[in-house]
Parts: sequence; C-alpha cells; structure tokens
Amino acid sequence: KHLEAFDLLRPNIENRKPYTIVRLAHTSIDDQQEFGGFAGYGTLGGNSAPVDAVTQTILGAYLRRESINTRILAALYYVDNLVEQTPSNVRDTFSAAYVQAEYDWRPNAALYGRLETSNGTQGDAYLSLLPEFPKDRIVSGINFGLTSRQSLKLELSSGWLAAGRIDQVAVQWSGALP
Repeated sequence: KHLEAFDLLRPNIENRKPYTIVRLAHTSIDDQQEFGGFAGYGTLGGNSAPVDAVTQTILGAYLRRESINTRILAALYYVDNLVEQTPSNVRDTFSAAYVQAEYDWRPNAALYGRLETSNGTQGDAYLSLLPEFPKDRIVSGINFGLTSRQSLKLELSSGWLAAGRIDQVAVQWSGALP
C-alpha cells in the first residue's frame, strides 16, 4: 500500500481533486519578523488496494525571526487524516513541530541546527504509508552560498523512523535557473 506520485508531465487529472491551503501572515515593517497560521484541506489519491484515497485537514502556525546574522524558524502542524481503504475507513490525527536556528558564520556560509518532533504517530494509518516519516530528528549542517543562485549543503542528522533509529550524512547542491 502506498500513495500515488503526481506525474507532472502526464497528469491524470480525472482522479484528482484540488488540495487547498490558505495562509495568513503578519510581517514586520523591517521584514525581520513574520508569524502566521495556515489551514489546508484536500484528498491524495492511492494507487493500490486497499488504499483508495487519503483526505487531510491540516492546521498550523509558524514563526520567522531574523537579526543581523541569525534566524529562528519554527512551525507547528496538526494533521487529521481519513484513510479510505477496504474493508473500512480509518481516521487518525497527529501533530508535528520543528524549530531551526541559523547563524551566518561567514559571508557565504551559514551554520544551522534543527529539532523535529511529532506526537500521535504510533499506529497512524496515513503515516504507515510513509515508512520514511521521521518521528523525531536532530539535524545540523552548513550551507555554502557558491553564487547568488547556487549553494552546497552538508548535513548530519540522527532520528527515529517507524522501523528504528537512522543516522544520515547528506550533501546537496541546489541551483536556480536564470
């Protein structure tokens, strides 16, 4: 059982329903602080029995605060899922949160650390479709700005999945096309 990935080049729009997210935010005049909330509702299609679809309602809040060389980012999510499956539908809820601190160590290098946690994930029918969902995780890394449109990130993380503990080292290059 799993969810169906969206094929951007060949979308099957006959089976799709809109997924709507609304966000309300307040940003300070100097753009150093932003906070707000969001709400979403939609249905994700399943592509194998017994899962037909997952209908979600998401509520949350977030915060961004910046100073000369530091940033704090945080978010809290509440997710209500209705997994439509054979022989009967299952409704579950869980919550998740993260807080991230960033420090501009050099003009083109930022250090960061993030703590992620969740509650109510044990036995959640929707999350059982996502075995790689991290229940709890600690992340640290460094992001090098190579150019104004490219960056290289080195990240270390340790966390817990449904299957147990996972430790990761990741290197990621990001670039934007002109």
